[in-house]
Amino acid sequence: WDQVKPILPSNVIAANLRVYANRAVYNDENDQSLEEDGSIRAHGGSKKDALIVEVQLPQRSGVAIESEAVQLEKLLDTLEWKEPKRLCANSGQDWPYQGAPELVDLLVKPLIKHYNAWHRYNEDKQNHAINLVLGGPGTGKSRTLDEMKGLLSAAAARSKNQALLDRMNSAYVFHVTFGNGTSTTGSLLDRDNPDYDVSYRMLYQLAKDRRNWKKFAKTLKTSYQSLALTIEASIDVLAKLEEIDSVRDMTVILCVDGLQKLVNNGTRECDFYRVLSSICRFLNSSTAFAVCVCSATVQSPVDLALSDSPQKRVFLVPRALRGDEVLKPRTRLEKQLVDDMGGHGRALETLQETLSEYTKEQLEEIDPACVVDQVWDALRLQCGDIFASAFFQVPCNCREVLAAVLSRRRYGLFDRIGRTDLTVDSLRSFGWFRWGEEGHLECAFILLMMLMRKLPKKLGEVDNFDEHLTRSVLVWQLFEQFVAFYRRVKSIAYSETPVPLSTFHAGARFGAIHNILITEPSSRTVVEAIHQQDTKSGPDNSTCFTNRDGGVKVSAMNTIVINGASASAGDLYMRVQLTVGDQQVKCNE
Repeated sequence: WDQVKPILPSNVIAANLRVYANRAVYNDENDQSLEEDGSIRAHGGSKKDALIVEVQLPQRSGVAIESEAVQLEKLLDTLEWKEPKRLCANSGQDWPYQGAPELVDLLVKPLIKHYNAWHRYNEDKQNHAINLVLGGPGTGKSRTLDEMKGLLSAAAARSKNQALLDRMNSAYVFHVTFGNGTSTTGSLLDRDNPDYDVSYRMLYQLAKDRRNWKKFAKTLKTSYQSLALTIEASIDVLAKLEEIDSVRDMTVILCVDGLQKLVNNGTRECDFYRVLSSICRFLNSSTAFAVCVCSATVQSPVDLALSDSPQKRVFLVPRALRGDEVLKPRTRLEKQLVDDMGGHGRALETLQETLSEYTKEQLEEIDPACVVDQVWDALRLQCGDIFASAFFQVPCNCREVLAAVLSRRRYGLFDRIGRTDLTVDSLRSFGWFRWGEEGHLECAFILLMMLMRKLPKKLGEVDNFDEHLTRSVLVWQLFEQFVAFYRRVKSIAYSETPVPLSTFHAGARFGAIHNILITEPSSRTVVEAIHQQDTKSGPDNSTCFTNRDGGVKVSAMNTIVINGASASAGDLYMRVQLTVGDQQVKCNE
């Protein structure tokens, strides 16, 4: 600034300068100017790569800036009301929407309270609920926003308030997204007006000529300087377009998708906090009756941003899909594969596309493992490879997550997963995990399979997970191998954690087993005995001779022995540690 000030007109101030690294960046449609406090030492080293400084003058050579009224008329000439484009643009956008009854149940009371408070000109934050759709990628957040008008109309119908129902049925809907064609670039459009990141995108929906988004935003900022185009002002603009005399007669549903894409460092100065606060301010004081719905992958940033605010919140979590109702499986294999997607929307879309490549006859012959791998590879390209993250690069972390899912333990949303630093909320943000109403963690079977593949295993062991979870689980296998596999999964899920025996073997029929705990000291491997063994409890140093591992000490409590060929079907045993009252007992199971 000190260097260029002498050559600039006297009425130019530093805040009106936009500095670009070079001519190519300046001409780029993405409008990537340098940050106000950024260093320019690495730029401007030659005439070829000279810095470009754009100066916005408050007036042009004595010519006054156009009045607010003139600029408003010019802006109106470029706009017209348009219904929003769908936020969900994937193949599942036309599937019958599932989960509406549950979400409507959550919306009814807050909507009535919000409407009554607005009707009384009451701006208390506790009366005006901001609706937050939470879930990981591919779980249905965008589709839920697309369905909001119908969901809110259904909630209004339940209220028995005809005026509210009429408003919801005739509401204007805005779809704002920080992804896709109007993605954020890592900084606010105007550092002093976080409203603009929402309002400019609202006006972009109305543009007659939808030029490049960045060019449109730049035009709004440079050509309409007399207009404070806030969210509220954008509603006023719509009222003029639709020739509505009183803005209070209007109803608006504002849907904002992808809040998590905004910069968030947990402070009040970050983009996430400032934009969310702007939306809440508009919601609480809007002249029109406005319902605001935002989506994000995680809840904790929202809670942190509103931690000192009494702002009413309604959390809406898309339900797992009933896959067989949208894919209509033709064969037993297809039904199994649909079930393996765990109701995950993006996974079901990918499976549908994969299955369309095969005829029914081909599917009767194909190895299920091939289909599973095809689906997983496609999902990695679409959603990112979850196992490329630093967290899932660590096998022990995979084990802790697997244990959390398989054990059916109850978790709070902000509880940490086992001995990791990851919370349930953060785990849910990956998109593949759900936190159920009873506090249980769930995930699609296809991910369970991938988690198990990440665990350390010995080459050639009987229950090689790569075999069991692709071939054996989907087709017939030896019964004892299936039982052994499932028993090993339990040892992984409950490793080093004392649990009631009735929980460990849930559903099994026992005698009196109250106050008996079982502790698995480590995850187990499966071995196969050469000869039939006596499965009664014996001395601690008993040895089993196996066909792959040689002599195995059963007393080490780290194996599951499939008995010799002459034993009865499903016959396997292992040494376990029980706690009966105050007494420690080791015996065979």
